[in-house]
Amino acid sequence: MSVVLRTDLEDALTELRGDTADPRAGILGPKSVSWRIGGDLSVFAGGGRAALLQLAHPLVAYAIDHHSSTRSDVLGRFQRTFRNVFAMLFGDLDDAFRAARRVHAIHTRITGTLPETIGVWRAGTPYAANDAEALRWVHATLVDTTLLVRERVTGEIPIGIKDAFVVEMNRFARLFDVVTHAKHG
Repeated sequence: MSVVLRTDLEDALTELRGDTADPRAGILGPKSVSWRIGGDLSVFAGGGRAALLQLAHPLVAYAIDHHSSTRSDVLGRFQRTFRNVFAMLFGDLDDAFRAARRVHAIHTRITGTLPETIGVWRAGTPYAANDAEALRWVHATLVDTTLLVRERVTGEIPIGIKDAFVVEMNRFARLFDVVTHAKHG
């Protein structure tokens, strides 16, 4: 397991700040493909799909089941998640960094050990919400779902635009340090 520590996150944020042309425009900016593809309320239609895909990862599902209020407060969890995601994607750089730090801090408290075997993960396997692999999985579900929903709403997206979207969303992934962790972790 490769857990993203607060120092790792801060290093990633410092690097991202240096790579950001206009902090007022946030990590992507209004001219980005990401804002055009995911910048309206239609992406909310994919929230359930993204959540189900996230639950397909047994460690993510176990952590959500045992450490969140998802079952008792589905709407609240959905709102809090999207409030942070939207701050990261559409807020200015300071808003994005505040949201990234807030999510990281919440995830820091979510750790444990599987009490039973789940799929290929044996009883006793440790899990952590800031595990880089789990974060990459969740990120992938958001990227995939956004593209699928956009295509259902507006029609097929040319492959070049999809590629540009994925590249831009790697900037979003840096708010969780999963891109850097892929290189070093």
